[in-house]
Amino acid sequence: MILESTQLLRGVLNEKGFAAPYRSTHARHLCALWVGELYDSFRWLVTLRLALNKAYRWVFEKPAFATWTEREAQDRFVPETSRTVLIS
Repeated sequence: MILESTQLLRGVLNEKGFAAPYRSTHARHLCALWVGELYDSFRWLVTLRLALNKAYRWVFEKPAFATWTEREAQDRFVPETSRTVLIS
């Protein structure tokens, strides 16, 4: 789920004009559309991905898959605002 979450987030960032590494995958998948529709959905998936990374590190005692630290991801993608519609 870490990889799939990353693909969905990256696809939304690409679609919204942000510089995200790699190309988008599954652009018309229902989950991708849901993540891109509201910022709350995007924020929820970022939070889930961070929790999955934390669980991965704890279970396997290995470094996380994430290139960003949890704090950097929180600062970049999880502001305090809620119910904000993403701008195309």
